[in-house]
Amino acid sequence: MVMMKKLLLAYFSATGATKTVVEALAKGFGANEISKLDFTSPDFRAQEDILVDEDTTVVFAGPVFAGRIQTDAMDQLKRIKGNGNAICICVYGNRDFDDALIELYDTAIDNGFNVVGNGAFIGEHSFTHITDFNIAKNRPDANDLTIAENFGRDIVKKIVDGNLSNIEPKGNRPYKDGMSSLLVAPDTLDTCIKCGKCITVCPVNAINTEFKCNPDLCILCGACGKVCPVNAKVCTVEPLIQKSKLLSTLEKRVPKLFI
Repeated sequence: MVMMKKLLLAYFSATGATKTVVEALAKGFGANEISKLDFTSPDFRAQEDILVDEDTTVVFAGPVFAGRIQTDAMDQLKRIKGNGNAICICVYGNRDFDDALIELYDTAIDNGFNVVGNGAFIGEHSFTHITDFNIAKNRPDANDLTIAENFGRDIVKKIVDGNLSNIEPKGNRPYKDGMSSLLVAPDTLDTCIKCGKCITVCPVNAINTEFKCNPDLCILCGACGKVCPVNAKVCTVEPLIQKSKLLSTLEKRVPKLFI
């Protein structure tokens, strides 16, 4: 297999789904050198532009929130500048990726990159971790990861063959409105054991030392619910419950690739 020079994985992944997908892609891509920019934690957010050399292929990746890339992820990905190749990956909770992938594509193009491929993958919906409804439970699954790995191999073949045309994914311009501030956050049940894991994983510092979620800051990513060992993070707001119920009935989606 032809080995490419360098691969940079740049991503935001509150519950690990996006990270899992891009790592599978990287396995198939098979670069000599793989580095990561994980923007999930507030402690590792870039304050200045990040310049990437032309020998490095960059994976721009983030989760989809209401049909757009989550805003903290987008703010960080916009800082990555260069003139090499890029791959855009979004991960959504089995409804639709809407304009998220075209948003990533436009960002990469605007920042000087040549986009050789795009992929929309499925991950567990964030509501799965804070409600009683299973929405894309256990996604990405083994088949999703095989598709991601093969996608990485196909991208390498395309680059080696010299086919570097920009590939535009599905999506609309202007983009749809993203998630508005709902002023909603998971409740903390009395069963909470105060282990502090939720505080550690929250990507927006929305959980205080009393283990309560601040609805002014919460982005409903579900990270606190996923990591809680006693399932003490639960959202009981009726509109969110009804939406979760509806989402849980949707047919299983499959990854969509643009190459």
